[in-house]
Amino acid sequence: MKLGRKKDKKFAVILLVCCVVISGCFLGKSLISDAGNMEIKIGGLTIVVPDNMLCADVNSFLNVRINPNVNSAVIAKLYPGDVVEYIGENGSWTMINLNGQTGYVSTKYTVRGTDLKKYIKKHIDKFNIEGTIIENSFTPVYKEKEQVGSVEPVYTMKGEIKKKTTVYATKSTNSKMANETEKVEKCMVVVDGLRFREKSSINSKIFCNLSKGTYIDVVSDKNAEWMKIKYNGKVGFASKKYIKMVTVEEKKSNLLGSLKKDEQVTVNKLWKNWAEIVYEGNTSYIKRDAVEVTAKLDESNKNVVTLVENNTQCYVLDVEKNVALVKVTDDKKGYMNAASIRAKIGFTNVKVDESVIKNATQQVVKTNFGKVSKDRQELVKFALQYVGNKYVWGGNSLTDGVDCSGFTQQIYLHFGIKINRCSYEQVRNGQEITFDQLQPGDLIFYYDNGLKRIGHVALYIGDGQIVHAKSTKSGIVTNNWDYQTPYKAVTILGNK
Repeated sequence: MKLGRKKDKKFAVILLVCCVVISGCFLGKSLISDAGNMEIKIGGLTIVVPDNMLCADVNSFLNVRINPNVNSAVIAKLYPGDVVEYIGENGSWTMINLNGQTGYVSTKYTVRGTDLKKYIKKHIDKFNIEGTIIENSFTPVYKEKEQVGSVEPVYTMKGEIKKKTTVYATKSTNSKMANETEKVEKCMVVVDGLRFREKSSINSKIFCNLSKGTYIDVVSDKNAEWMKIKYNGKVGFASKKYIKMVTVEEKKSNLLGSLKKDEQVTVNKLWKNWAEIVYEGNTSYIKRDAVEVTAKLDESNKNVVTLVENNTQCYVLDVEKNVALVKVTDDKKGYMNAASIRAKIGFTNVKVDESVIKNATQQVVKTNFGKVSKDRQELVKFALQYVGNKYVWGGNSLTDGVDCSGFTQQIYLHFGIKINRCSYEQVRNGQEITFDQLQPGDLIFYYDNGLKRIGHVALYIGDGQIVHAKSTKSGIVTNNWDYQTPYKAVTILGNK
């Protein structure tokens, strides 16, 4: 069973954003909820299907349009097996994300959710499966599927230190071990008020007076009358006759030493965050990101294609029972235990025609601008008088500072029209219109791919121009309406 064509893919990152003031508004309920995951079982392989994934249910291709209507320009095509990010519904149309560019497809030719899970399982050969190796250290890739799990390969690991790093006795960065102690020889003060001096002389400067029972570290004991000691980071002298040697138990240090860049080490095991190494003949640990590890197979391993380190990416080409055929590099593929792979359906890198997008956004019909109502003229004139004022994140003052959605809210409020505070909520006010229906006073919204929702709003002033609170650097300014790709237009004023 072959699982899919060779295409470039990228992993999708689903971000949960909440309770943050960003992009001109206070975030509340996002248009895009944090997506969960679904799972498909194929033999011993578990494949994750992101819950916000959408697929075209067609035999040939499905057109992606720049606006939700059949007369809108086609900016891309989805072929069988292409999967993209679902954003939301717009009547009989579904909005999708194509690697940062939004587009629309006819909903009746798409599948998602549990229906997509069933569709993928039925047509699994159409999809690419991305995998991540999850075993510790290195996982063998075998030449033949019958060899998987039969004999573990013999190999050694070497490491080269990438940066100066601390060596630890345990897999912990604590400076002391929690439950281990060691016996340490120290000296103890036997009288109150022992003078701790800078030099071995009664005329020397006194650092401090030491109390009876104080433990101090011995530096040397060469002078018959004076002992060189260390206390509170300072090295000095004290009269030897008021000090006695004792053995005390202290928590054992977890810090064994350090390694310099380019030093070579023997590596025993690897974890996600740690590497077990041999340091001064003893088993010890360093942070995983501090060492570049290579593995060398013993020459007796004739049945192993290669060794793959944990967290390495691969493509799953086939699955039979508990064995997966994987491609780990352009020229290396082989068999491994399916349970050693964390797999997912990868989003498709759909090719978008940028020239179509540019032409479409420039085609603003201007015939509506000749007879602009007085109400709309007054609203635009009022908004333009604040050009040059500053942008303030979360601000609500047209004179002292405002952000994008605060600006549009306050402009409308001046004329007695109440709209929501945040840009992604304002888009639900009024009525959605096409870009060729825009009139001065209408709102234009821009999608933020990082937030995965609407992130900016501007007021259309006519002739292809907008006024908006753009950024902290720019303040309130005018721009071409397509300085970014417009996402949606809404009229609050309607026929006024």
